[in-house]
Amino acid sequence: MKSACAIVFSMGLAASSALCGETVTGDRAETSVATQRDGHGRLRAPVFINGRGPFSLIVDTGANGSAISAKVAEALGFTHEGSAEVLLRGVTGSSRVPAVTADSMALGEFNMTGAPLPIIADALDGADGFLGTGVFVGKRVLIDFQRGRIAISASRPWSDGKGFVQVPADLSRARLVAVDTRVNGVAVKAIIDTGAGGTVGNSAMRDLLAGTRAATGSVDQIVGATAAIAVGRTYPLPPIELGALWFAGARVSFADVAIFSYFHLSEKPALLIGMDVLGQLDSMIIDYGAGTLRLRPPERRAAPPPRSDS
Repeated sequence: MKSACAIVFSMGLAASSALCGETVTGDRAETSVATQRDGHGRLRAPVFINGRGPFSLIVDTGANGSAISAKVAEALGFTHEGSAEVLLRGVTGSSRVPAVTADSMALGEFNMTGAPLPIIADALDGADGFLGTGVFVGKRVLIDFQRGRIAISASRPWSDGKGFVQVPADLSRARLVAVDTRVNGVAVKAIIDTGAGGTVGNSAMRDLLAGTRAATGSVDQIVGATAAIAVGRTYPLPPIELGALWFAGARVSFADVAIFSYFHLSEKPALLIGMDVLGQLDSMIIDYGAGTLRLRPPERRAAPPPRSDS
């Protein structure tokens, strides 16, 4: 089994700002584009870069910047000569990579100008790169998992829930979406990452579940945006309590990958929640202007499942 994960951070740059330099403009109040699922259940969106494309980029809520593959950079006529070098921080580690600046990136009617793009050697499973949704400062991002679309609009006060459940979220970690969850009644910090195919847990999470796991688990690889590959062991995960919602049937790969250490999440149970869990949702709204997260389940459950014995 291979769990595909990738995260790109703005503070990975030596100057600590360039990946946050995109600005977003649009002639319409809202734009909506169709997405497609890949083999890991992740959504890919059609993005035009410098007027060319569309290129298929993974919609990645675990990234506050975007990145492209070396193949796309070559197709766009970018060369490594004179390109800046940045420190790219991924789930599994960090590495210095070349970066280029695109004059424009367009998702539907919205344009991101002056976008610095790290060039990664492998964009995973044939994708052309990653679209970091964290670049949409002041925007409201709707990710519709079941109907396959992503919609960008202006941040606005919440008026009609339409079946959505609000979940308290913390966007202070490089604008990644961090939430408080509970597993077996114990508090667990989690990061919502649509760029990850599978869910990953740290050693403290493994210790929490020591009494509930099967005796053996399957070995897998955790692949990130850099060349570093982590080896984990995957076990069934007890139901995750997220606000008023419960998620059952997920599996977690235990590995102390770099992201946990970078965000000081190594000492207490923590999860990187991927598309194996998020894909159960009908849709999700991240309002980067209001700093809120709302989830809509495919159907409401009358009562949560029983907890596993600890």
